[in-house]
Amino acid sequence: MKRWTVGNRSRCKADLYLNDETVSALHAELMRTDDGRWMIQDRDSTNGTAQFVNGQWVRIRQAYISLDDRLRFGRAETSVRQLFKSRRADPSDAGQKPGGAIPWMQDLAFAFSHVRDLSELKKNLLFVLDLLMSPADRIIRCAERRNPVNPFSFMIFGGIIYSMISGFGLTASTVGDAVIGASWADLFKMFFKGIPEFILPLTLTLIYNIIPFRIFRHFAPRRRSFDDFMRLMAVVNGMDWMLLSFLLLFANDGRLLNPRLAVEAPGYVFMTYVLAVIIITYVNVFNVIAQKHFWRISYAKATACHFLTVLVVTVVLAIIFAPIILLVVSQS
Repeated sequence: MKRWTVGNRSRCKADLYLNDETVSALHAELMRTDDGRWMIQDRDSTNGTAQFVNGQWVRIRQAYISLDDRLRFGRAETSVRQLFKSRRADPSDAGQKPGGAIPWMQDLAFAFSHVRDLSELKKNLLFVLDLLMSPADRIIRCAERRNPVNPFSFMIFGGIIYSMISGFGLTASTVGDAVIGASWADLFKMFFKGIPEFILPLTLTLIYNIIPFRIFRHFAPRRRSFDDFMRLMAVVNGMDWMLLSFLLLFANDGRLLNPRLAVEAPGYVFMTYVLAVIIITYVNVFNVIAQKHFWRISYAKATACHFLTVLVVTVVLAIIFAPIILLVVSQS
């Protein structure tokens, strides 16, 4: 864990300093945990430490924060990012970029190193329920504060679930039988076997995320760092993988592909297609909500940028795969 002291420049040789008479000599301590999260702790200062939350200042003793959260030390208002600009020491000794930004690949590496940690799996599973109940608040909190999970840990969790279901051809009934029969060991084995299969989709997803960043950054008035955006997209991508995994459980059922079985169970087929429409719609809505709150733009602009992203990606894929498709057609 890395630590920096925050204090009054004229009274103390603090690591991070402020020129304000209401700031104590040793006012607070800033910490970065081993998993990359930021924390601020007041050091019994005279005028206290506060954080701007939901439109009002809240006095804090200790709290997790993000780089751009508004903080108040006495009457001096700043953020972690601004504090590092006035730092006496060289910021490179913390293994981070100047200005306090944590490289997103550091979070990704940490997520991979804990991919087999059962406690992480449990936290990611519970986080899915949190996102469904309150997506806007939970997305930003996870992306900016890495709370309650590492964004890339959640992304990898969702992706491996998808790879497991697609690779083993699991259906809703087979998973249900395994849960009822308490065959958790078999599910865990399949989960861990799905890790290598997710490497390629993960790589393509990370490359894809460059496109929306360029589009939203061009149209949004607020400037955000690429590192923070990648953490946001990790949450979004993880939820997308989870929703598509749920849909795939039903799509893998043979009744959707076998015309004879489809006639025998038309209700099941119809409900599956309805579920597909609902999930695909929710995936797009989830993306728009995330971008709206991250960039602080209107829903109309977020929606327009999202569908422009989809259009650009479609054109790029068409250009890439057009020669392959023409080659196959010509040979057939």
